[in-house]
This record gives sequence, C-alpha cells and structure tokens, in this order.
Amino acid sequence: MAELKNELRWSHSRQRNWDTCRRLYFLAHYQHWNGWRRDAPERTRTCYILTKMMNLPMFAGDVVHRVIQRILEDHRAGHARSVDDWIAETRRLLNEGWKQSRGGDWRRDPKRHVNLFEHFHGLPVTEQDIASTRDRAVACVERFFASEAWGAIRASDIRRWRSIEELDSLDLGEFGMWVKIDFAMEDEGGAVWLWDWKTGREEENHQDQLMAYALYAHRAWGKAPEQIRLAAAYLREGTQTVLGVTPEDLRAAEERILSVCRAMAAACHDPVRNTASIDSFPMTDNRRTCARCFFQSVCFERGEWPCEQPRV
Repeated sequence: MAELKNELRWSHSRQRNWDTCRRLYFLAHYQHWNGWRRDAPERTRTCYILTKMMNLPMFAGDVVHRVIQRILEDHRAGHARSVDDWIAETRRLLNEGWKQSRGGDWRRDPKRHVNLFEHFHGLPVTEQDIASTRDRAVACVERFFASEAWGAIRASDIRRWRSIEELDSLDLGEFGMWVKIDFAMEDEGGAVWLWDWKTGREEENHQDQLMAYALYAHRAWGKAPEQIRLAAAYLREGTQTVLGVTPEDLRAAEERILSVCRAMAAACHDPVRNTASIDSFPMTDNRRTCARCFFQSVCFERGEWPCEQPRV
C-alpha cells in the first residue's frame, strides 16, 4: 500500500484554522501527520488525537449530522422509521459518545471514539450543560423532520440524488479542494440542490463554504451557475436560507480559494513537497482564542492551559 501524502488542498476547516491562528494551522495540518502510526513521536501522536477532538456543541452537531445521514440512507433504501425511533437513536449516540469520552476510549482509537474538550481538560460539566447538549441535538432532529428540506427530499426521485455526506476532491489550479456536501439532489427541472445542515447560528463564512460547494458542482458535475441552488438549513432555529449562483460568484470563489492556498504555500518550507516548519507559524496573540483551542495542551505547559485560567 502506497504511503499517504500530505497535500495542500483547500477545505473549509483548513481555511478556518488558517484564519484563526497560524500555529493552530501548523499543528492541525502538519505536526499531526502520521500520528496514527504506532511508532509516531509523542507530540505528533498528541496532535493527531487533538484533530479528532470536539466540544459539547460540536458533539451535538456531529450526532445530528450522523442521524440525518442515516435517515437519508434509510429513505433511499425504502425503509421507514418513526420520528420517535430517530429521537431514541439520537439519545443513544449521545450517551455512547459521552461514555467513550469519559472512559478515555479515544486514547487507543481517536478516529472512532469521541474525545470531548471538556473531559480532556477536566473542566466542570454541569447537569444543565448535559441537558442543553441533549436538547439541542434532539430539537435539531425534530426540526429536520418539520423542515422544507425534508418535504422536498421525500417528494424527490432518489435516482436524482447526488451525494450524502461524501468526501470529494477537485483539482483547482495548482492546488485542489476537498468538499463534503451534506446532501445533494437534482429536481425535475435539472437544478442541483446542495444542502448543508447547520446546528448553530448563521455565520458570515457559511456563504463561502456554500460557494465552494457550488464551484464543485459546476466543475465536477457540469452544472451551469443558474442550475445551482445553495440551501443552508438552520435546524436550531428551524429556518433556511436559499441562494442562487452567478458566474461572478464562481469566479470569486475560485480566486478566494486559490489566493488562500497560495498564501498557505508561501508559508511552507518547501511548497512543492508541502513541508513546513513550526517557526513560520506563530501563535495568535488573542488568548481568548487560545482558551477555546483544542491544541492548547501542545502550546502551553500543564497548569497554564488558558481554558483553566480565571476569566476577567
């Protein structure tokens, strides 16, 4: 089996890390590499484990995505389960993940077991925190079933479905990009709908993420801009936003992605081989960002972790 190669390919999460903190970016995209190997150095292994970490809101969102994926796969297979069954499945996954994290199962297999930020740092988690996480996930699944998206999906021809949580790659200029569209389907008129399930509040960078999906649909599936619909379902509020796409939008998305990739490459020790040195990626000065960062245990000595410092 050929050895995996660490390539510089754009993704929404990669750009988010880049924009947040250059040191975070290095640890999450370079220092972690090969951390899954048994002979990995301790620091590399630690960074790999931290790339799999979640906090409680992320954990709720991850469970919601997994449940919706299973709902769609069951519907495609012609199976039918009640809403109550899916709520029970949501609770089961939450309980299972909580036990995995609290028991430290992620130490032996971080890819397949939940590792919560709160448990890793020994932070206090109240009964209200647990109830809020459970209520958020359950409410999002309930609102999915009540959403316009589910109505349109149920009425659609499954032969026109394009993707359910599939990781896809696209070459773009001298670089490339990764996308993972939550759900994609074509309507009877030939327009492709790209759905993204959101369990948090609307943010400015969501539109950039959706435009990257549109660029993928245009290049990989040959869809003209006027045939692309971008739909973000905000399940926490029970609302949705639908955007059309213009040729100018696609050009701007491509230029934005290539521009940030070129900046990332310029910071590398060897852009051709995509190798980097930590010295070129300084820490942010914003300690509020550090307090929420999953990699703070690498950047700071134990006992000095920002998440444990008194709040001003």
